[in-house]
Amino acid sequence: MKKPPKPSHDHAIAYHEAGHAVLAHFLQVRTVEVSIVADGSGRDGYTRHHASQMRALDATARAIISLGGMAAQKLYCPRFSDDRGGEDDERDAYDAVGHLARTRRETRVLLNCLGECARALLSKPRLWRAVKAVAEALLAKKTLTGKEVDGIIRKASRKR
Repeated sequence: MKKPPKPSHDHAIAYHEAGHAVLAHFLQVRTVEVSIVADGSGRDGYTRHHASQMRALDATARAIISLGGMAAQKLYCPRFSDDRGGEDDERDAYDAVGHLARTRRETRVLLNCLGECARALLSKPRLWRAVKAVAEALLAKKTLTGKEVDGIIRKASRKR
C-alpha cells in the first residue's frame, strides 16, 4: 500500500489558518485577514478576527476558534508533526478558559474537550469543504481579506 505524500509546510499552515477562519465564520465572527506569510513575530501565518466580536464571545467559543487551527491541521494530515503554530493558539485558548477551572488539570481536561469539539465541527462535510477551499485559496494567493474568506466559505458551504 502506498503512503500518502508528505504535506508541505505551506499546506499545513494553510489548513491551520483555514481552520481558525472557518470556525470563526461558523461562530459568526468576521475575519479581517488570513495569511500564510510569516508576520515577523515567529508565526508562519495568522488569522485576524474582528476584535469586538471576539470579545463578545463566551470563553469556550474563543477557545474553540483558537484550537481550530491545530484541529484542521491534524485532520488534513494526522501524522504531520510540526506543531509550532499550535503553541500560541493553545496559550490563547488557555487564557480564554483558565478562569473556568479550579486547577491546571481541570483546565487541561477542558481544553482537550474543546479541542475535540473543534475537530468534530471541522469534520462536518460542509465545514471541511470550506476549510479545503480557504486553504487552497491561501496556497494560491498567500493572503486573503475577510471579504474574500467570507465569499469562499459561503460558496463552499453551498456545494453538495
